[in-house]
Amino acid sequence: MTRQHNNKVTWRKAIFSAIESFKDYKLESVKEYKNSVPQNPLSDPQAAEFLEAVKEDNYHEVEQLLFNSPKLVYEFDEIYQTGLHWAAKRGLTNMIYLLIKSGANINIKDVSGRTPLWLS
Repeated sequence: MTRQHNNKVTWRKAIFSAIESFKDYKLESVKEYKNSVPQNPLSDPQAAEFLEAVKEDNYHEVEQLLFNSPKLVYEFDEIYQTGLHWAAKRGLTNMIYLLIKSGANINIKDVSGRTPLWLS
C-alpha cells in the first residue's frame, strides 16, 4: 500500500469513528448551522490563531479555542480551507477527530472544489 492510500484509510477511519461518537448530536435547526458559518475568510478575531494552531498540531490550544468559541470550527482562510482541510493535508489524525467531534463540515470545499478527504 502507498503512503497516500494509508493516509486516506486512516482519515476515513477517523471520520467514521468521530461520527459514531456523536450519533446523538443534533442541531436544533438548519438555521442555527447556517448562522454559525462565516461568510468571509477569517471573520472571527481568533480565526487566524485557530488555523495556525491546527497547522502546528497544537491540540490543546485548538481544544481550548473551541471550548471558548465553538464557531471557530467553521472558520476558513483566503483559499476557503478550514482547519479540517489543514489537518487532513498534514495527516493530523487526532486533530481530525477533535475537529469533526466539534462539528466541522466534512463536505466543505475550498476555492478549488477540494474537500478535506480529497486533500488527505
